[in-house]
Amino acid sequence: RIVGSFEGWRQGTRFKLENGQTWESIGTGTFNVRKIEAPSVVLERDFLGQLKMKIDGVGTRVAVRRVDD
Repeated sequence: RIVGSFEGWRQGTRFKLENGQTWESIGTGTFNVRKIEAPSVVLERDFLGQLKMKIDGVGTRVAVRRVDD
């Protein structure tokens, strides 16, 4: 789960997860949604092997990389 509220992303948005991991969006696009409190997430690899974060309640996935916090 994402810690706190979620309202979308743009390049460089950091996602702090309850398990202590931090992930950063690496795409250049912007995506806005109505505020969601502590949505669950799933990390998946696409057909090219890139990591994508699927966020509960959001219809699209965001490309991410793990960062040290």
